[in-house]
Amino acid sequence: MPELRSRLESGLGAAYDIERELGGGGMARVFVATERALARRVVIKVLNPELAAGLSAKRFQREIQLAASLQQANIVPLLAAGETDGLPHYTMPFVEGLSLRERISRDQRLPLPEILGILRDVARALSYAHERGVVHRDIKPENVLLSGGAAVVTDFGIAKALSNARLDPESSAPKASTVTQAGTSVGTPAYMAPEQICADPAMDHRVDLYAFGCLSYELLAGQTPFGDRPMQALFSAHLSEPPLPLGERNPQCPPPLAGVVMQCLEKEPAARPATAQEILATLDTVTTAATPFQRFRQGLTRRQRVAAMGVLGIAVLGATALLVRSGTTLGPPRLQALAVLPIENLSGDSTQQYLADGMHEALIMSLSKLSGLRRVIARPSVLRYRRTDKTPVQIARELGVDALITGSWRSAGGRARVNVQLIAGATEQPLWSEQYDRDLQDLLALQDTVTRAIVGQIRVKLTPDEQSRLMQARSVNPEAHDAYLKGRFHWQRLTRQELETAERYFLQALEKDSSYALAYGGLGTVWALRCNLGIVPCREAIPQWKAAASKADELDPDAPEVQAQLAGIKLYAEWDWPGAERALQRAIGLDPSNPVLRVWYAEFLQGVAGRAEDGLVEMRRALELDPHNATQQAWVGQALLFAGRYDETIAYLQGLLERDPNAPLAHGFLQTAFERTGRYEDAMAVWRQTLRNREIADTIERAYAGGGYRGAMRLRAELAIRASQRSYVMPSTVARYYAAARENELAMDWLEKAYDEHEMQLVRLKGSPHWTTLHDEPRFQALLRRMAFP
Repeated sequence: MPELRSRLESGLGAAYDIERELGGGGMARVFVATERALARRVVIKVLNPELAAGLSAKRFQREIQLAASLQQANIVPLLAAGETDGLPHYTMPFVEGLSLRERISRDQRLPLPEILGILRDVARALSYAHERGVVHRDIKPENVLLSGGAAVVTDFGIAKALSNARLDPESSAPKASTVTQAGTSVGTPAYMAPEQICADPAMDHRVDLYAFGCLSYELLAGQTPFGDRPMQALFSAHLSEPPLPLGERNPQCPPPLAGVVMQCLEKEPAARPATAQEILATLDTVTTAATPFQRFRQGLTRRQRVAAMGVLGIAVLGATALLVRSGTTLGPPRLQALAVLPIENLSGDSTQQYLADGMHEALIMSLSKLSGLRRVIARPSVLRYRRTDKTPVQIARELGVDALITGSWRSAGGRARVNVQLIAGATEQPLWSEQYDRDLQDLLALQDTVTRAIVGQIRVKLTPDEQSRLMQARSVNPEAHDAYLKGRFHWQRLTRQELETAERYFLQALEKDSSYALAYGGLGTVWALRCNLGIVPCREAIPQWKAAASKADELDPDAPEVQAQLAGIKLYAEWDWPGAERALQRAIGLDPSNPVLRVWYAEFLQGVAGRAEDGLVEMRRALELDPHNATQQAWVGQALLFAGRYDETIAYLQGLLERDPNAPLAHGFLQTAFERTGRYEDAMAVWRQTLRNREIADTIERAYAGGGYRGAMRLRAELAIRASQRSYVMPSTVARYYAAARENELAMDWLEKAYDEHEMQLVRLKGSPHWTTLHDEPRFQALLRRMAFP
């Protein structure tokens, strides 16, 4: 369309000399020009008229202001934005060089050192932008430019700006983006994350990490994860098809690199690296490890390389002998606090991740059961160190432990190799290391062997029962144990779909070995979570939970995991208060470093026994065991709330939300604390931060303006009732809103429904400040008596 250039020249006037059209895609036409005032070459990108017709030009300019603030060496900055003859446009510096797409088309495969350099530059750009709240949404080779030995990323924030500036043709109001225009506001099909394809309003920076994985896969394997397919076929593959492991497409790819690329390609955002900085740490490690050896190796003949490896082997053997003679392989006396860092999957195959995770979890669970250890850090808090550039000293200091256990996992050809190391937290001195090679059919025996070796090194005192448990050989069908590990891997993601997947694996385990107690325990956990998360009514879930736990108890009554299940049932399912306290104390004695048991005991002490301060002590003990778990941090806020320390609750939770604005549960606890102190405007402000549906938010704001806080809470209750007609809503949720609105009769009606459904949340009925306004109600006191609260 030659007329577009004429319109552009006419609209821009004397500010620019347009040299030529550079090209463009479905989103924009691209022109090279000289900015006369500064005599510099720039690129002017003009949105295609068909796209611009559906946009608000002013909103588009407003949306890209944040992207224009990005100033980092690997990001092409935005210089200006405007509108010319009805067409939005923006300008960027002209970058001399090729796009990554042009380079791939020209050379097909790039050398590994160059690929690593490109990926590190792109990861740096993503890390910088994400830390400032800017998501790209269209990472692909066309948007990576190569110039002067560096890679720079262009068009940051444009895709999101286009999406947010789109108008509804009937109302001229902003319209939610949908997957209709590949390459524009939603991304490019070959590089799009599943949640991006589904137009999930909760999508975040992790869509860029998925696209980064697609780009990396293409550079290392010669094609994108799902190749050249029609658009709908690509969408289907991104949503449901696992890509072929990168290590199979390119056996020369370093396993850590292949591992992080495959992790980026996980369907669930939570399973991907948390940040681009984590990816960058892995890339730095691969680069550091590969480059010096490659340079050294390239300068040697084949005979020299063989001789060099021999010298290296002799050096390693000599060093090992010296360590043995000097006695430095002996463990330190009586370590009291440990952390097991994530086991690194070096297989280059993300489908093997559950095996590395299973080994990691098994070590933590086995060590946490030793009464001679004061503390073993729970798994959620150590997962943040999966890929970190922090030193062992820094990690040990942050976790408050004496030593760290690190390890790696590699499996191939039906064999597994595990390397384990014990490191002193204060000095980073390796205290002990060992390598274990086993058949994949012997995973359970491998876990037991590694655990016993670690226990021997840390010199912890064992009770007779602990000695018996450690030495007892466990006989389980290998296929059953493999399915059990897959089930645990999935249920920890805590979604309806993942729980269904976990259930299938636990049932598979029982098909292979009907006497496997822990698989029954896994089934019980799935049903307990469905109840607790409000996925199904508790009256449906509890019988299934109890049946599975009962079978596990019948098969292995001494297993700590089984005793934990029984304690949970006594407390949450049977409301057997004396039995619950005995069962909890027994379970904690068998598994003293289990933070979940400490949380349950704290809930018993505060919600049932009326011992609020003792409950706070237990909740803080749980936090010591799991210090970086945001949910665990929020539970301490609830414990302060139940103790009536409202000012402390507010200060504590505000500090938590400053560190982690998305901390689960924290907003709800903080809102309640504001309610109890009469700070209703502050309570509403907290609530506003959590609601994503703008229409509902506006409706409740109007209710608040007309009827105050009680009016807003009454409307929330009515909206929850309306929602319950479409999907399950826990009756206690509706009761909670009515109680806050001082609609006591309605609140009691819904609490009666919660009682009939045997909701787990009613454990807190006596001690929770949510129900303070109901305490004088005869029906409330009658309900407490029916539940036999002491």
